[in-house]
Amino acid sequence: MLALAHTFIPPKPFIPHFYSDPIILEFLAGIILERIYRSGIRLPWWGSLGLVFGGVAAFALTLSMPLLGDHRFAQFGIPAALIAAAFILGREPQRIGRVRKALSAAGDASYTLYLCHPFTAEAALLMSGTLGVGLGWPALIASFVLSIATAMLFYHYIERPVTEALQKYFGFSREREAQMVAP
Repeated sequence: MLALAHTFIPPKPFIPHFYSDPIILEFLAGIILERIYRSGIRLPWWGSLGLVFGGVAAFALTLSMPLLGDHRFAQFGIPAALIAAAFILGREPQRIGRVRKALSAAGDASYTLYLCHPFTAEAALLMSGTLGVGLGWPALIASFVLSIATAMLFYHYIERPVTEALQKYFGFSREREAQMVAP
């Protein structure tokens, strides 16, 4: 309800305007997806494929409708939720290949990437400027590679060992926690 009232809430005072931002609907979509996932519902391959096409179609539709193009949730939130649902609610593959292992490792380090990428990306851009490379594609690619490599190293050598030590210290079990998320 707050998100629907957002356009009528003046920017000041800041707090009501902040908490009525329609991006909150994207968090709500994530919560709904989590609840559906935990309920055990899984889609057949054609259901996931349909959701991906639906997400792409929903986004394309907003491009042709200027009225919807001004609404973030309509333009990005709904299409993203549909595409995310396709992957989250899809059935797990029977065979785990190299690509899936690499994607899984990247997913494990994604929060670390989220936390450290501003620092590593800035460092890569500063280095490229110092080396005289400039701020074009080479700097962007270097920033991308350095951010991912740093996140993977931090996750593997710092975050995961510290998390495991804390879980052991406080008596948490990874298997028990995993079962709560993926029954």
